[in-house]
Amino acid sequence: MKTTIDIPDVIMEEAASYANVKTKREVILTALKEYNQNRRVEKVIAMMGTFKTIMTNDEIEAMETQEDL
Repeated sequence: MKTTIDIPDVIMEEAASYANVKTKREVILTALKEYNQNRRVEKVIAMMGTFKTIMTNDEIEAMETQEDL
């Protein structure tokens, strides 16, 4: 997708140095990938503790012990 946007040079240069990339395209792709990853992590964190059917570590170990018998 081609898009024209106006990004201040200072911000682009700083982002390029943090991302250790050389092109503006790489800066934008890196930033978008990181943004998407952060949103996915936030969703997972929000779901933590809401699952009722997930087994505890003790339950898993007890099941593994029974299988060994």
